[in-house]
Amino acid sequence: MRRMEMSFESGGVGCAATVYRPDSATGLVGCVVMGNGITLTRNDGIPDYARRFADAGFAVLAFYYRHWGDSGGEPRRGVSLARQLEDWHAAVNYARRLEGVHAERIALWGMSLGGGLALMTAASDPRIVATVALVPMADGLEAWRQPAPPSVTLRLTWRAIRGALTRGSVLVPLAGPPRSFALLAAPEALPGFQRLASGNGWRNEVNIARGSLAFPRFRPVQKAAQIRGAVLLQAGERDGMAPPRAIETVSRRAPHAELARYPIDHFGCYWPEHIDQIADDQLEFLRRHTFAADPHRPRLSRPRSAVSAERPPHTQRRTNSMSTHAKTQPAPTIAQMDDLVDRHFRAEETADLDAIAAGFTPDAEHDVAGRPGGVLHGGEQIAAFYDGLLAELHIERFVTLRRWYGNDHLVDESMLHGRAIGRPFGLAGNDKQVQIRLLHVFDFADGLISRESAWLDIAALQQQLAD
Repeated sequence: MRRMEMSFESGGVGCAATVYRPDSATGLVGCVVMGNGITLTRNDGIPDYARRFADAGFAVLAFYYRHWGDSGGEPRRGVSLARQLEDWHAAVNYARRLEGVHAERIALWGMSLGGGLALMTAASDPRIVATVALVPMADGLEAWRQPAPPSVTLRLTWRAIRGALTRGSVLVPLAGPPRSFALLAAPEALPGFQRLASGNGWRNEVNIARGSLAFPRFRPVQKAAQIRGAVLLQAGERDGMAPPRAIETVSRRAPHAELARYPIDHFGCYWPEHIDQIADDQLEFLRRHTFAADPHRPRLSRPRSAVSAERPPHTQRRTNSMSTHAKTQPAPTIAQMDDLVDRHFRAEETADLDAIAAGFTPDAEHDVAGRPGGVLHGGEQIAAFYDGLLAELHIERFVTLRRWYGNDHLVDESMLHGRAIGRPFGLAGNDKQVQIRLLHVFDFADGLISRESAWLDIAALQQQLAD
């Protein structure tokens, strides 16, 4: 694993970040963008997860929000939900430009308030393939309604109003015991922050001059249905800070959500006695929905029933896409579309006609621009086409250059590397090595490919075979 300190801009201000890279990567890899909870930095608990992800073959970008740590921005120690959401989007855009990172394989990881911000980011960015929300703050309004003495509520509200009017710094205690004068009053709040972050200079104060009045309007639960990618929600059964009802509501509303529960409080996810189980569940989830190391290798997904059976009772998982009505299939996730296309390409590379046919619906259509005979219909005709093609062209590998995604279709631009062993597309091959630029449009239905349309650069192929 290699670790580098970096920075990127958000709103014209520098955000400090740490990039973790795997040692063994031989191609483009997926990247996990990580953001922490309120007042916590990228050095508070996150490295224990980031190192595990990098050792498993993922790149990681862990960042500080503006106004905190060694990121820029004034006033210091200020929490603006709008700005922190901008920081998430800026971090994702920066991760997509990192060398060696697959821009369409970005996953999010957020804890507590960072988990809520990760959900909001995924809801507005359909290119995010997976989101891990660890004890997430999923509904600011529900958290705001937690019982507190009227005097405490009035003092906090008045200070927030004063800060909004004067634009000056208004410092209040962040954490305290139940019914105390603190923004987060829960049994585990102050001990948890002190145990986790005091060694990194954490102080029990937060500037509420900007943004605190917006907290009740921070409601990721209302955006859950807009999340296109997969979501893993990890909840603590003894959590006194993140309302559990909101997390469960997100698990029902997000189209591709999974819910796992653990016998922990809000900070238990960082303690040594729990982190191995929680991190292992995250890695299993990330491997199913993105890739580590070489993207050209086959990616196998275990059946959902097998995954559930191997888990202890406290991590039982609910997946919405498995409980929908049999007659209505949910729209495929980006990861599911990628998996179907990647398996199709792998089947062509291994000349596995059975696997090729198994990837299509029974009434699928297949079209290659300019091919005599027009559109093919059904598995028998499609299999016959590939039988003939693979007798003329040995496909060594596909290299995906870029992909675009729709609700139920994918556009893939790839470079095919192979050897013309016969007369591919009617051209004398003479056993030459060739590279063919391809554009595919794949449509999907019922969890399979329902149509494949392909365009290829015949002129470039003719030139290679003529040389």
